[in-house]
Amino acid sequence: MALVTHDDGLRAAIAPKVTPVIAASGTGPISPRDDGVWRLSPAGWASMLGALALIGFMSFDSLRYMVNQWSSKEEYGYAYILPFVIAFMIW
Repeated sequence: MALVTHDDGLRAAIAPKVTPVIAASGTGPISPRDDGVWRLSPAGWASMLGALALIGFMSFDSLRYMVNQWSSKEEYGYAYILPFVIAFMIW
């Protein structure tokens, strides 16, 4: 950690730059490119899509029940936007 003094006399600690560790083989599901940006490999995308499909299949009845409730009761009219708001908050 390095200490830096600003023009106004305040001191701040600056952490060293952290670089991603590159595996020797580079064949894992997630691997960095030369510019340090992490990209998902096709196997990683397939795994992610498979997991999402499995979760969707397992929760289909619950989702169908929720949508039925949302469409049949007027007080739940706002509920259609909630998954997007929650996804934004998680992001």
